[in-house]
Amino acid sequence: MMISERALNFAIKTYEELNHENNNILHSMTVGDILKYHGFDDNVVAAGYLHDLPYNSSYSIDDISKLFGGDIASLLLTFADSKKIDQKSQIKNVQNLQVRNKAVIVADLIAQLDEYMIFPHKADYPKNQAYFEEMHDNLKHDDY
Repeated sequence: MMISERALNFAIKTYEELNHENNNILHSMTVGDILKYHGFDDNVVAAGYLHDLPYNSSYSIDDISKLFGGDIASLLLTFADSKKIDQKSQIKNVQNLQVRNKAVIVADLIAQLDEYMIFPHKADYPKNQAYFEEMHDNLKHDDY
């Protein structure tokens, strides 16, 4: 079994056990599937499936490292670090990341945009439009 399949199964099981409003499995599946569709390596896809677990479960990035390896944990750490700073700083920092790290962040944003279209009552897209566009432009420069 590929590591991304293991990660997806792990995420599904973890979110089933959480059984509360933070059950983001559909979002996590979308992020991983976006990365898979665009041909990223299996570890990047796995990171997409796992990216929100450190926020929504009792699993830390260290736990993920022990279960899935340091490469996936480092991708999650970059994602986590990007969430700790304001949007302008995120845009600047993402410019200097490797494509693999950048991709997890941007796939998360794409999945959020899809959710805004499906659930317009949650949409704070208008106030974040410039942010989403600049983050997308950062990835376009890397031919993705």
